[in-house]
Amino acid sequence: MTVHEIPAVTTDRLQAVGRRLAELDELARAEQAMADGCPTADQELLLMSVGSLAHRARRHRSIAVPRRDGRHER
Repeated sequence: MTVHEIPAVTTDRLQAVGRRLAELDELARAEQAMADGCPTADQELLLMSVGSLAHRARRHRSIAVPRRDGRHER
């Protein structure tokens, strides 16, 4: 193989890469929805399962919404 030749890629490798890209795409869409403040329940569960910082940040007590009685909601 010379410097300019593209190495042969097996079908199995391409399928594995395709599956991984699909997983990352789903995760990226969930992260974006979380950043926008409107994730679906499935997206929240996905982010919780992978230990996403976006999910933990959204649940942080420093961004709690004050209630009318003076307490903070999560």
